[in-house]
Formats: sequence, structure tokens, C-alpha cells
Amino acid sequence: MVDETIVGIADPEPVTEFQQLSQVVRTWIKFSMERDRRRDRDVTSTSHTVQGVNVSLNDFMKLAPPIFTGMDNSKDPQRFLDDIWRRCEALRCTDHRAVSLASFRLEGDVAISWFESRKRARLVEAQWTWKEFSSMFLDKFLP
Repeated sequence: MVDETIVGIADPEPVTEFQQLSQVVRTWIKFSMERDRRRDRDVTSTSHTVQGVNVSLNDFMKLAPPIFTGMDNSKDPQRFLDDIWRRCEALRCTDHRAVSLASFRLEGDVAISWFESRKRARLVEAQWTWKEFSSMFLDKFLP
């Protein structure tokens, strides 16, 4: 008789436990992805009809969105917002994601400091609508 532990025959029970754990993880991932997909579809908004997805930064950057620094008075803040929103509409993103993408295109101390201060003033879980963001942005940067 050969001792199974010496020749390396594994106990089949750990494989079964691993398979069960793997299935639980796959199920959780599917659940999380579906929850996020549903949350990002048909989001109600006070500013726009929002039917879209959580667009990736990479897809957004492919459309060459403008940059806003807040330091150059010749740059029209309304045009910046319009250009960003036009790209977000083309990508069918939610207006909450549009705010996030617009904030990524803020550069320089003035614009970034403004955005960070506004973000700190908000509740942790609160998301801006595009209308809220646009209004605050224009209040700050429109001469």
C-alpha cells in the first residue's frame, strides 16, 4: 500500500472548497457589475435627460476635451462647459460622470483649488448634477 501524502496525491476536498469560493467571487463580481450598470443607466437629473453609462476616461480623452485653468481671462468658461458637455453627450455618459470628467480637465492652481474646495464642502456621498456643477463653475469663473 502506498501512502498518498508521500506521492503527492492531493485531498479532493480543498479543490472543492476552492471551486466554491471561486464561484462566490464570480457571482459577487457579476452582481456588482450589474448593480453599477443599473445605477448608471437612466439616472434622473434636474438638468438633462440622462440615459447613459459610466464612460471611461480613456474614451473621453480620445475626443480631445479642452482644458480650463481659470487664469486666462480670454478663455470663455461657458464655452469650456459647452465643449465638455457636447463630448459627454456624444459618449452618452451620465451627467454625474460628466462632472467627474470635466473636473479632470481643470488644470492650474486656480481651477483645481476651486474644485477641491467645492468638493470638500459637499457631503461625502453627494454627487453633483451637471446643472449644479455648471452653475457653481460659472458663478466662480464667468466675469
